[in-house]
Amino acid sequence: MPANTNSLIGASISAKVCIRDLDEVMRHEFTYTRDTRPLNSFVVTWALIFSFEGIVLVTLAVIVAPWFWLKLLLPLLAMGGLALFVKKARAPLATTHVVTESELILRFGAFRLAVPRHSIIDATPIHDKAVIPFTPTLTRTSDSRAQLTMSHTGQMLLHLDPPVYSSHRRAKGEFRELLINIDDSGELIRVLTADMPQTTGHPADRIDVVMSPATSMGQPMIEAIELSKRFGENTVVDDVSFTIRSGEIYGFIGRNGAGKSTTISMLAGLLAPTSGSTRIDSHLLESNPVGYKSSLGYVADTPPLFPKLTGLEHLRYTARMHRYSPQLTDERISLLVSRLELDRHIHEYTETYSLGTKRKLALAIALLHQPRALILDEPFNGLDPQTSRGLQHLISDFAANGGAVLLSSHDLNLVARLCHQIGVMDQGKLVVEGAPQSVQAHAESLEDRFLELMVRE
Repeated sequence: MPANTNSLIGASISAKVCIRDLDEVMRHEFTYTRDTRPLNSFVVTWALIFSFEGIVLVTLAVIVAPWFWLKLLLPLLAMGGLALFVKKARAPLATTHVVTESELILRFGAFRLAVPRHSIIDATPIHDKAVIPFTPTLTRTSDSRAQLTMSHTGQMLLHLDPPVYSSHRRAKGEFRELLINIDDSGELIRVLTADMPQTTGHPADRIDVVMSPATSMGQPMIEAIELSKRFGENTVVDDVSFTIRSGEIYGFIGRNGAGKSTTISMLAGLLAPTSGSTRIDSHLLESNPVGYKSSLGYVADTPPLFPKLTGLEHLRYTARMHRYSPQLTDERISLLVSRLELDRHIHEYTETYSLGTKRKLALAIALLHQPRALILDEPFNGLDPQTSRGLQHLISDFAANGGAVLLSSHDLNLVARLCHQIGVMDQGKLVVEGAPQSVQAHAESLEDRFLELMVRE
């Protein structure tokens, strides 16, 4: 064999050994067994069924068996088979998911699925009790999603691009989403994104979104697509289109009656458009309203609060609507109350709240389910300077962590300072759009430029 061939073979073997050694060094294990009730219920149920059927069959077999040693052996075989079933069924309790330098290896008892790390563009903790709590093997739940789950606790949705292919009979084909369980979701996200650009801050400390490589690159999050709204012969919104990407704060300005609130109502899903469509985090409202609204947080100009409920009761009620577990509910509420400085008022009836406190509670309600996008309609109206500054910081943090914000306000100086993009509405049309500097153009201030752009009747 030629020497250069031997060198190539040796280099190839060395490379494989290095990759294997690196995978061992970068190996991280993650448990998913915090809630074992669904698995135990599954095992107990089937063990009882098999025991009952086994007793009947073994009794009949013992009666007809011609030899005494066979009569003794049959019950032992049945008990051994039952013990083997219980051991196999409980095997997921002894395995963990593993992250190496190149793969996320999902292990569930004897089942194993390797997902390339470069395919994982997003990893989002969710809490969806509508899904099957326990799937002992990879199971397809829709055209684009599969799941491998232990329970409703610690759910994490992986977004995959390119999609992953599975040859397993219950999930054969490609899928772009994979639902799994992880006990420490924050640590998994840190490991998965350790070698990719991301914002600062530990995921567990965020109250807005979970950052991912996908959101850090500015993917479209809020989209108005040729939106129009007519009331009889009156056209209030006329063919409006714009896109707000992750990490952006979009200032939506215009005089009263320009069509801003109607556009916001359509984006929030409160008003059906006459024509056009809206999309939040790739979910079209008309085709996937649940995904659309679960990705959106909305704060109205006048927060619709119940006067005879406390702030805590509002948050717990919202958490129940989103099917959060009691433990996750307490964690989220504690984090939001601390960040929004609601500690003094959280146990008081909202009828006693000041306007600023009402807005902070409404924002806490909007952020509770960790949305990807925020729509804020005049959030600074009636706020004192200190509360206004705190809210500005919170909005900036939300965007810095990969969220997208649509902000409507009449405070043009604040909009110019806070927003990355500005859209100016007048008479139902988007008359200008761009960065604050480009919108202001030659004018001395954004307010002067705004007055120039207004279409006079």
